[in-house]
Amino acid sequence: MERGSCAMSPVPDLSVSGSRYRVLVGVTGSVAALKLPSLVSQLLQTPGVRESDGIDVRVVTTERATHFYNTADVPVHVYRDQDEWEMWSARSDPVLHIELRRWANMLVIAPLDANTLGKIASGICDNLLPTLSEKRSSRGTLLIAKDMCGPSMGHKPSSTVLSCHEHSNVATPDHFPTSGHPSGLWLCGSPLHY
Repeated sequence: MERGSCAMSPVPDLSVSGSRYRVLVGVTGSVAALKLPSLVSQLLQTPGVRESDGIDVRVVTTERATHFYNTADVPVHVYRDQDEWEMWSARSDPVLHIELRRWANMLVIAPLDANTLGKIASGICDNLLPTLSEKRSSRGTLLIAKDMCGPSMGHKPSSTVLSCHEHSNVATPDHFPTSGHPSGLWLCGSPLHY
């Protein structure tokens, strides 16, 4: 997929958001990243959010995720790893991951690939997104939607990582019905049931 360009401001003005709901969407290198433009558009039109309260959405992407969508199709600001480094040049400059953490009252990582899940669980902060999730304060919510095909979804290491994650405010939506077996196909073509 063709990579787009998003105009980046050197220092984001995150303090002026008058929105009551400030959602930071993290996106990782999974084929489900194709859905990012739709996810962001739907978040911006969240029913039940009064216009006076407002909702402000920003995106943090991994470089691998940009393979699956065009940043020009995302109707909000998209931050990349390079922004973290370009924004900071002197000791008194703001640090992007700290500013984003202060700004957001919810971090949604969708999709969360196995690579980033492992980094978060291990405390490896080698790019912007794991750094944000590792440094989440207890005042905000971290919602993750892991995206792993078929048997990987219930694979013991993946399940163990999620169950012992240190964040007490982590929510992992259940993608499967409580009774019966799901049917259909993952985006990769694997059967949904296993």
